[in-house]
Amino acid sequence: MRGGACSIIAGLLIASGDAEAGARWYLLAPPMYATGEKAGSVEADAPLSRWWNVAAYDSASGCEAAKAKTRKEAVKILEDRILNDFNRALWTAYLASQCTASDDPRLK
Repeated sequence: MRGGACSIIAGLLIASGDAEAGARWYLLAPPMYATGEKAGSVEADAPLSRWWNVAAYDSASGCEAAKAKTRKEAVKILEDRILNDFNRALWTAYLASQCTASDDPRLK
């Protein structure tokens, strides 16, 4: 069901905090596979330049708050047992998500 995915994405839309040294912060999730042979899996070891930019924030604390909220939503999908391949991949990707500064050289 894509309803769980909508909940997670909606959970990302929280207010960010004050700017820190002008850098933006990205909530990144690794590439995921929702269909095919690798359905339900993610590439957590992929270079950050290939990770999905879920959202941008003005502060590290804003990004970390969004990540925590998103992980709670991911756990809810698991608790609700909505585990089709798409949600399994999304759940795994969000649990592996991380906040990264916009000037991190690994993004290039």
